[in-house]
Order: sequence, then structure tokens, then C-alpha cells
Amino acid sequence: MTPEINLLPKIDHKDEVKSKVPYFVLASVAILLLAYFTYAYFSASSKITTLTAEEAVRQAEVDEALATLTQLEESNKGTLEGAVGFVKEQAYAVTPLMDEVTKQLPPNTYLREYNFTEEAVTLTVDLETMRDVSFYIERLVKSDYFVDAQITDVSAFELGETEKEQKPSEKFNFIPRYTVTITALIDYVYLKGGAK
Repeated sequence: MTPEINLLPKIDHKDEVKSKVPYFVLASVAILLLAYFTYAYFSASSKITTLTAEEAVRQAEVDEALATLTQLEESNKGTLEGAVGFVKEQAYAVTPLMDEVTKQLPPNTYLREYNFTEEAVTLTVDLETMRDVSFYIERLVKSDYFVDAQITDVSAFELGETEKEQKPSEKFNFIPRYTVTITALIDYVYLKGGAK
């Protein structure tokens, strides 16, 4: 008979289970960590995809806004340049017209008001007699700066205070002054030709 020699340590079933528990716990922790990292990776990946898509949309909006801005700047630039050119073409010098209007005034007159429009100058002048009115109109018509001059309103007024009641003989001796409103049409050709 041969003796049975067992050099391996004798293990009970309890010892076997005890020795596997740390490995099982370690494996469970590793699996949980792996699951967490996998979830974090896919979550971050989906967020990156979403943000990339949003960035592309925002970049397209920015590009569209820049294109619209460039187009508006170009159209406004043309509009501004056109407006400046139009004003330079259509504008006329006012100083020579005012000099001509005052130079043609008869003595003892007063230029009460003036107004410039695109085509005409409207003047309100105080004159002593009707003869002065016709003389002034005639001089304006003969002027190179104006094509025509027309009287639009004539009214008489008294000089000084008229608060006290006057006798009929005093009223008879009264010589009125006249306020005349005149519209003089501007001669653009002469004015644009560098009239001085």
C-alpha cells in the first residue's frame, strides 16, 4: 500500500469563497468604472456633435448677417455718394442772389423777408411808392440772375403810430408805404455758369 501524500494545502469550501470575494468586488468596481467612463464618453460625444451642429448654424447666421451688412453698406455708400452728387449738381450759390436782390433795391426801401426755394426767391419788400414797385420789378426782370419776377401781394401801411383818431383832412394827406411780396424765378443757367 502506498501512502497518499498530498502536498497541497487543504482548502475548505469557505476558504475558496473567501478568496474569490475580493476579486469579485474588484471586478464589480472595474465594471462600474468602465460603464461610467463609457457613459461619459458617449454623453460628451453627443454634446460635441450637438455643439458642432449649433456652431455651424451660428456661423451660417453670422455669414448671412455679414453678407447683408456688406450689401447694405454698398447700397448706402452708393446712396450717399449719389445724394452728395445730386446736391452738388442741384445746389446754387445764395450769396450772389442776395447781392443782386439788394443791389436792385431802390433808395429808401427795406427788405423785410426772403425765402429761397429750388426754383425761385420770394421777397417781401417795403417800398415808398407804386412807381418804386414797378421800378424794382423791372430791374429784377432785367437782371441776369432771374428769368421772371411776379408780384404776388401788395398791401399799404402807415408809418408811425396810428392809435389816435385822425381828422379826415389828415387822412387825405397820408401817403402810404407799400409792402410787396415778389416771386423771382432763378436763372439756373446763368447761376451755374459761375456768375459773380
